[in-house]
Amino acid sequence: MFQTEDYYCKKWALKDLNKLKIFLRKSNFPKYRIDRILWTLFKSPINKGIFVTILKNSKLAAFGYVIPRHLIFNKKKILVIETGESYTYAKHRKKGLFGKVLKNSLSYNKSTSGFMTTPNLASTRAYEKLGYKIYNKLENKFLIYYPTKKKNKFLKKIKINLLNK
Repeated sequence: MFQTEDYYCKKWALKDLNKLKIFLRKSNFPKYRIDRILWTLFKSPINKGIFVTILKNSKLAAFGYVIPRHLIFNKKKILVIETGESYTYAKHRKKGLFGKVLKNSLSYNKSTSGFMTTPNLASTRAYEKLGYKIYNKLENKFLIYYPTKKKNKFLKKIKINLLNK
C-alpha cells in the first residue's frame, strides 16, 4: 500500500459502500457521479470492483476504480481488469499519483491476464512505467494492455471475437 509523509492510499470495497458514499459527498462529487460510480462498482450485474483514493491530510488528491471483465479470445474466456474513471487534482499532478492509483487498483486481482481501458493515450506513459504495453487498440473503443514480463498465451496474435460485458 502506498504511503509517504504527505500522501496515503485507501482502497474502498463493497463492505465500505456507505462510508464511500459519505466520503464522495464530502469531496464535492455531484450526486449523479456518485450514483454512477457506486452502481458500476457495487450494484451492476458484475457487482465487483474497487475504488482507490490517494489522500493528503484526509482530502482527496487522486482517485480511480477498476472492475473485472471477461474477454473472449478464440472461444476462451480470460479475465482482465477494466479501469474506470481516474483523476488527479491539478495541484497534485506531476507527483506520480496516477501511477500509484493505477498500481494499487491493478493489485485488486492478481489472477488477471491484463487490463483494458477507454482510449486515453496521454496516460500510456504511466502504464508503461508499471511494466504494461498496449496489446490492441480495438478500433478506438478500448485499449488492451498486458504485462510485458508475463504475456498471457491467449494474447498472442489473436483477434477479439467478442467483448463480454
